[in-house]
Amino acid sequence: MVAGLAGCAVISPFSSPSADSIRAQLASGRQALAQGQLADATRLFSEARKNAHRTHRPALEIDARIASAETERAMGNLAGARLELRAALELSEAARSGSHRLAGIEVGLGGIELAEGRAQEATALLQSGAERAREERDLALEATARMDLGTLFALQDQPEEALRNYQLSAKIAEAAGEPLGAAQALANAARVAGDEPGKARALLLRGTALARQLPATPDQANLLLNLAETEMRLGALPLQAEARPSSNARDLLHASLDVAQAVGDFRAASYALGLLGQLDEKDGQSERALANTRLAIQRATLANAPEAVFRWQAQAGRILSAQGEAKKASAAYQQAVHILESLRHRIPWSGALGGSSFRTEILPVYYSLIDLLLERAADASPGQTNDPDSEQALLRRARDIVEALRAAELRDYFQDDCVDALRDKLASLESISPSALILYPILLPDRLVVLVGLPSGRWEQYSAPVPRSRVENEAHALRRRLQERTNRRYLAHARTLYDWLLRPLSQHLESGQFDTLVFVPDGALLTIPMATLHDGDNFLIERFALALTPGMELTDPQPMDPQNLRALLAGVSQGSDGFSPLPNVVAEIEAIRALTPSEVLLNADFQRAALRRELSSEPFGLVHLATHAKFSGSAEGAFLLAWDGPIGIDELASDIELFRFRDAPLELLTLSACETAQGDDRAALGLSGIAVQSGARSALGTLWSVNDPAAASLIDEFYRAMLIRGESRAQALRGAQRELLAQRRYRHPVYWAPFILIGSWL
Repeated sequence: MVAGLAGCAVISPFSSPSADSIRAQLASGRQALAQGQLADATRLFSEARKNAHRTHRPALEIDARIASAETERAMGNLAGARLELRAALELSEAARSGSHRLAGIEVGLGGIELAEGRAQEATALLQSGAERAREERDLALEATARMDLGTLFALQDQPEEALRNYQLSAKIAEAAGEPLGAAQALANAARVAGDEPGKARALLLRGTALARQLPATPDQANLLLNLAETEMRLGALPLQAEARPSSNARDLLHASLDVAQAVGDFRAASYALGLLGQLDEKDGQSERALANTRLAIQRATLANAPEAVFRWQAQAGRILSAQGEAKKASAAYQQAVHILESLRHRIPWSGALGGSSFRTEILPVYYSLIDLLLERAADASPGQTNDPDSEQALLRRARDIVEALRAAELRDYFQDDCVDALRDKLASLESISPSALILYPILLPDRLVVLVGLPSGRWEQYSAPVPRSRVENEAHALRRRLQERTNRRYLAHARTLYDWLLRPLSQHLESGQFDTLVFVPDGALLTIPMATLHDGDNFLIERFALALTPGMELTDPQPMDPQNLRALLAGVSQGSDGFSPLPNVVAEIEAIRALTPSEVLLNADFQRAALRRELSSEPFGLVHLATHAKFSGSAEGAFLLAWDGPIGIDELASDIELFRFRDAPLELLTLSACETAQGDDRAALGLSGIAVQSGARSALGTLWSVNDPAAASLIDEFYRAMLIRGESRAQALRGAQRELLAQRRYRHPVYWAPFILIGSWL
């Protein structure tokens, strides 16, 4: 039917298209879009836009661009949709086309801002667009705006506002004769009303009744899917007789599958089959669950929907693992991870509008694969080095997946691909440092595993039967106790964590072969200074130099040449913007200045523009920033304080990363007064990733700020050991910390423990 309508709208290149013929093209394009024929819709809207432009009909050109933007958004091309709407906005302002078209542009742009996670911009555009649409009596457009506002409030955890907007959208859509929009709004309303089962099921019943009356289209198939997923979420809630839906989730999924197959929508068919597999899995029908899941993978492959293939491969891995098919489960999870790696430029795991789905949807896949590989390695024989099922091959694969996971976590935190600039630089351990032991603590649901990399290239694993939750609780308790200056209650937690993490490795720790431990920490272990782990007699820092890295593949472990290094030293010692003074900053900067040629920006001279100018003009080897800095749960909330206000960590990193393109890289970035919130693993992830984000070989930061002469003393000794005595970064920090530890008044870890070295330890 679409092709026939499109044929009626064909315009001869030798004739001047009339306004009616352009409107016919637009109508055909809208029908193609409704039928899911996105290629046809794109072509028709493009032709309508060109014809409207050629015949000087700006209003129709605006309509064509708005429609094109809707198609681009349906294809996932938000950048293309934005370009079309921006062009439509310019035309609208030039032609003064009226409030009606401006409303459509605002609602479209608001939807894009919503999809990209910009809450403030989305709210302003959608509210303005909804009001304009109401004034113009464009009920369908107002209903769309209210729907997007409902989603925005739902993502901001404002269920009452979300429910109000969804219900208003449904009411307006029904009045406009748009049953599809009304049913979509009711399905979303049922989802956010989950805390009120009676209300949620009544909304679900109304939405289902409308959905079943719609013609068979991709929109109907996806709407039935939405209703089925909502029914699945509500399945655990108590039913109320007066609100009991006429159809359960399985009925809705079969109905969606029938429609999807009838209209040739392989993607919708994939989700219907996959969710049926999920229900089968829940009901204990593992063979049927696996069969439906494999069919879902096939349909998703036909639809070229890799995000769906990822989801169903992970589901297949979970089902196979429960069946005891560890090798097949590993293969399925491996496929899921491979797809994730290929999608890293396309999928935003989190945004400003809501909590990250990364933790709930992505992390479990990586951990499940790591868990299986480690279990298989524990049961495997040493085997041949080229045997993929040998112990060493499986442990190496587990290490590779941990590295991929660490990179994915930073990519999610910083919301960019900075981590990929340092991938593929992993050298053999022998060529890095024969005296360094590489430790990967891995927190699994039922146990703690430490994966150990030896200089020989051999891998070993040690485990303690301690669930992830206990390790997390112990780590958070240690961090909390470490900042209590008046007692030593931290010792019990420091000893417990030592027993779990390091006691099993005593044969290596006592061998005398190693002087440095390099940790690739996991989760809550990022929030604690490993230097404070205690064997009952000594802190770990008393026996070993320490460093951490978010991933070995994200580290460029090269020794520093202290000759001819220039430093940029910047700091704020005076209090401002509600932040307390840092009186020791002046002494700290002067001590470093005496050791190496330096440029200094202090107090009023340390302004954002001045810092950027210095960073862009000279290839500094050291950048030392002595000012308040905070890391929060997202990169957007992380900043350091300049004289004229906060500088975002991502902004700082973009200025510093220019060093990547110079012959001499930035050897060390120091943030000597930064802090991360207690118990916030995401904030600690930001600190651990700062060297990667900025492109520095290493970074020195603090988990909490120490406003005391002790900090200036430690910094002085650290730089003196590196620049004058030529010690490695890790050994220099160890010596500085031990010097404070030897002083009675500074023996408590609160003074020396927060300093952590990130990245290269050489």
